[in-house]
This record gives sequence, C-alpha cells and structure tokens, in this order.
Amino acid sequence: MKEFLTKKGLEFDVLDVHSDEAAQNDMIEMGMMSIPVTRVDGGPPIVGANFKAIEAALA
Repeated sequence: MKEFLTKKGLEFDVLDVHSDEAAQNDMIEMGMMSIPVTRVDGGPPIVGANFKAIEAALA
C-alpha cells in the first residue's frame, strides 16, 4: 500500500494498530478488523489492497 501511494505522489499517514492503542480503537469503531485500511480525505474506509476503490476515491 505504501509503495502504491508513494508512486502516486500522495502524502499519507501510517498508523500502527499493533502499537498505537488510539489507532486500534479508531479502527474498531469503524468496524474494521483487518489491515490495511485506507481512508481518502476522511471518506469511507477501504479494506485491503483494493487499488480500484482507492483510485475511484482519489478521482
């Protein structure tokens, strides 16, 4: 995911749900139980390496 976003020239934040309890709680509140989870500009969460959905969210 990082490579994909970097190649697109996009800035992004990485939150480690394994070591960041607040990030883990946010993920649980979204109803997500797997990683990666990507959100584009606060939009709905995109689960997994769903590059088509990420491209659509960026458009």
